[in-house]
Amino acid sequence: MFSYVIKRVLIMIPTFFGVSLALWLVMTLAPGRPSSGQQGPGQGEPGAKMEGREGRNISERIFRHQFGLNRPRFLNTWVGLDKAEVLGHIRVILEERRKQEEAKRQKARGEEVDVSVDIKALTEASETLEDYDLYAVPPLLQLLKDTQGAEQDAVLGWLRASAFQYPPDRRKGQQRTDEEVERDRRINAENKRLDSDELSWPPGAGAEDRRRVLAAWTSWWEENRDDPRWEYLEDGWTSFKLRMLDTQFGKYWANLLSLNLGNSFKGNEPVTAIIWSKLKYSLSLAVPSFLIAWMLAVLLGVMGAANHNKPLDQGSAVVLFMLYSIPSFLMATVLQKALAVDLGLFPVARWESVDAHKMNTWEQFLDVLKHLWLPLFCYTYGSLAFISRQARSGMLEVMQSDFVRT
Repeated sequence: MFSYVIKRVLIMIPTFFGVSLALWLVMTLAPGRPSSGQQGPGQGEPGAKMEGREGRNISERIFRHQFGLNRPRFLNTWVGLDKAEVLGHIRVILEERRKQEEAKRQKARGEEVDVSVDIKALTEASETLEDYDLYAVPPLLQLLKDTQGAEQDAVLGWLRASAFQYPPDRRKGQQRTDEEVERDRRINAENKRLDSDELSWPPGAGAEDRRRVLAAWTSWWEENRDDPRWEYLEDGWTSFKLRMLDTQFGKYWANLLSLNLGNSFKGNEPVTAIIWSKLKYSLSLAVPSFLIAWMLAVLLGVMGAANHNKPLDQGSAVVLFMLYSIPSFLMATVLQKALAVDLGLFPVARWESVDAHKMNTWEQFLDVLKHLWLPLFCYTYGSLAFISRQARSGMLEVMQSDFVRT
């Protein structure tokens, strides 16, 4: 018996990983961009400027970063990103925006619009540059020196967005240490600096302003060159870890094993905390339902087998099959209306009465039981009918064995 229990518990481990992997595959292979529906205030067009940056709403970018949704699925090929690849995306964005402006001018003049804008290419290029974030900083710094005009303006916008430092992935209500407080202060100061005039030039800036900002970015890079964010540029082991682990797959398992399921969209509360807070309600129904169903099912199954094809067996079978055929949600609605609303025999809802805090322990226990009877019955009768038929069949098989007849 003990070895059987241990074996069943161990089987739960590969089952958990298998189910989790299947869920991840369904989510990641589904069409569409993860979290794109969770648009914050001020959500703009792909690649549009937001709060002085290129890219989408900052809150959405933080969300995607925390759950690895802005990373490749299995293998991170962005380590050592080539500047030509980054520049190619920027040129696609500039070209499609130029077409958009030309189409607007033609429409304003009342002319026939003969410009075709590739919205898909524009969106894909913008989203790819957004997802690159810190991996795009080194090539963008090189491109800032190698480009000019509109290309240089776009490179600067994406450089400021890519250098943005995400706040630490900290759960709501989690206390911060002094070191974490200091780190948060430095991150906020650095992000404010990225939005300042020190590291940007105004529209239509001249050569002098551009040289000033180029010098400022060179100084910024020298100051931040030793930051762990850029360690992969020199450390081969760090590059290897990022290639293998800084992916959607790696982040998914890291969050899952640390029970970091994110925050609820409805109340912005940690999902793990919500699950734990509701666990007592689920267990109060599931555990008693399991025990009651098995105890009654075995009793009814034995009685049915002992009275095979007799009125007791046939009558219990009819009743159990009738119960099994009624959906639990329908039964719950009927019982709630008849017994709770019309007759007032049971509470309509809630886990306990409003004034339960005034009761002693025994009274509170009885009050909770009174609230549980109806949902517990609806939770139990379906499995009771199914298990009792199994117990009956098993009992009949044993009773017809040779050693029993002998």
